[in-house]
Amino acid sequence: MRDQESALRQDRDAILAGCEVLGLDLAVLRECPDFPSLWRAIAMLARDRHAPFWVGAAVPFGYYEAIDYLCAASSTVGQALRALARHYRLISAKLELSLDDATFTLQPTQGHPMQREVISSYAAGLVLARLRSKVRAGLELERVELLGEASETSPALARELDAPCSFGHERARVVFAPGAVTQPLRGAQPELSATLERYVDELGQRRYADADPLVRVREALRAELEQGEASLESVARRLGVGERTLQRKLARAGLGFRTLLAEQRLAWAVSLLESRELGMSEIAFRMGYSEQSAFTRAFKRWTGSCPTRYRRRLS
Repeated sequence: MRDQESALRQDRDAILAGCEVLGLDLAVLRECPDFPSLWRAIAMLARDRHAPFWVGAAVPFGYYEAIDYLCAASSTVGQALRALARHYRLISAKLELSLDDATFTLQPTQGHPMQREVISSYAAGLVLARLRSKVRAGLELERVELLGEASETSPALARELDAPCSFGHERARVVFAPGAVTQPLRGAQPELSATLERYVDELGQRRYADADPLVRVREALRAELEQGEASLESVARRLGVGERTLQRKLARAGLGFRTLLAEQRLAWAVSLLESRELGMSEIAFRMGYSEQSAFTRAFKRWTGSCPTRYRRRLS
C-alpha cells in the first residue's frame, strides 16, 4: 500500500507542478482534499474546459521519474508511445493506452464522464509535450479526437496542436501524420532504454503486489457494470481466468461475488452523482434501471439516503 500512496502523492505533486508553470494559485489548490475537488478548482481558476490538457503539457520533465526517462531514452516516437502504453498504469489505472499504426488511443476504463474527460485530456497533454520536446523537426499530427464538449477555448487548443480537433468522442485519439511515429528522438539511448524497461517492469510488479489483491477484480467488475450487467462469468472472462479460480480468490479475501458487486454498484452510483452534468433519470438509465424510481429505491437501500439528498450533501 505504501507504493500506491506514494504514486498518488507523486501524481498530485506533478499536477500541482504543472499548475505552477501555468501561474495558477497553488494556495487554493493545496486546500483541495481529493482529485475531483482539485480538478474542479483548476477548471475554475484557469477558466478553460481544456485545463487538464494544458496542465499535463506543463508538468516538468522528471516528475514521473522512470517513465519519463524511459520515454526519453527511446529511439523513436513509436517506441516511446509503446513504452507509455505498457507502463502508464503506474500513473493511472483508469486509462489504457495503445498504438495502432499511426493512431494513439487513450481509453478511459472507469469514472463518470467528466472524470474520463479529465484523465484522458491530461494524459494527451503530458504525452504530446514530452514527445515534442524530443523531436527535432516537429511532431506533425493529422487530427486529434477528445472527450467532452468544445468550448470557446477549443480554437486555441487546435492552434497549439496545429491539427483539427473534434470533441464528444468515447475515447481520445491522436492520429499522427505519415512518418511521424518513426521519427527519431533526440538523446535516444537504446542500452539505457532496455535497462529502464526492466526496472519499470519490476516497479509495476512490486506496486501491484503491494496493492489491494482484488484491485484487478474490482476494475474488471466496474468495466462490466459500465458495459451492461456484470456476472461472475463475464468478470472471470475479462480477467482471463475460470469462474472457480475467481471464486477461490474472493474466498481467500473473505468476500463473496455478490458483496463485491454491491460495493462496485454503489461506488459507480456515487461517481455518477458527483457529475453535475447528469440528471437522475440519465444516471438510472446508465446503471441499468428502466425507471428513476427503481434506482432511487436501490440507492436508499444501499445508503439509507435518497440520491437527490446525497448529491446535495456532496455540494
